[in-house]
Amino acid sequence: MQELRVWGANIGDDGASSIAELLRLGGAEIQLAYLELTNNGISAAGAFALGRSLSCMMNRSLMTLVLDYNRELGSDGCAALCRGLRTNSTLKKLSLK
Repeated sequence: MQELRVWGANIGDDGASSIAELLRLGGAEIQLAYLELTNNGISAAGAFALGRSLSCMMNRSLMTLVLDYNRELGSDGCAALCRGLRTNSTLKKLSLK
């Protein structure tokens, strides 16, 4: 599996955390390059989990992350995500519309 798109499924922070674990532990078996979690009610807790899973040495396959229309994300969620991403050298595109 190289791409995963989940739109409007209301997975929330629990779903985002589960996907973060998949990114972190998937390794060679699941090399996800594109992840789109549009309109899923993800807040700061889910963003923190995603950021942590994408920090240095955790995931080397994800190149695109789309978190559009997650209104609950807010400033705290963006900051939490960015803390994890500041050591990531693989991600090339991030969308937070």
